[in-house]
Amino acid sequence: MDIFPATGILDSFTGANEDPITTNWTTPVFTGGANLTRNTNRIGGRGEEAYYDQASFGPDCEAYATIANVANVDGDIYEVFVRLSGEGGAGSGRTQYYLDLGLSGAVWSFRLGKVVLGSLTGLTVVTVTGPTAGDKIGLRVMSNRLEAWYYQSGVWNLITTVFDGSIGTAGRIGVAFANSGLYLDDFGGGTFTASSANDPPVGTLGRGAGW
Repeated sequence: MDIFPATGILDSFTGANEDPITTNWTTPVFTGGANLTRNTNRIGGRGEEAYYDQASFGPDCEAYATIANVANVDGDIYEVFVRLSGEGGAGSGRTQYYLDLGLSGAVWSFRLGKVVLGSLTGLTVVTVTGPTAGDKIGLRVMSNRLEAWYYQSGVWNLITTVFDGSIGTAGRIGVAFANSGLYLDDFGGGTFTASSANDPPVGTLGRGAGW
């Protein structure tokens, strides 16, 4: 049985506030966007995105983060993404897989999708129980298998799996938001291997444990 996550935390955002966040991160991902901030040891603050700029990962990789606050405003979205390429341009060369946890009306849903050369395609939507602060979201990609993971009540659960072979290259991992005032914390991830899933990452206490 696989463990999620199989990689450790990359950034807990501890430190002085930054606007824009520049320590370990590049924001915005594409020209013309707004910047994310580090505020009270969290990342977010605006409807924008950033990638972890200390390394590229994958192509088999994962990304996950802790939901730091919940506003419950229609249109709220928390996102993690992997296999990002084409960063730094206007967006037409953008390619990535993403996992959104979003609120539409009164319904929270996970949305797995892809962007290929700037063109967005949704792959699946799964309705879930709405988050509270401290819940976590995670995306793992292995070859053409995409997994959405959700941590609630102290346990990671696999929410859905889809298969897509459009994006097979290594790339950046990161976070994004829609709406202002949303934050994530304890961002982790990296290159995933089958053997690494057999051992809990640093900071865990066993299968399904938090960090």
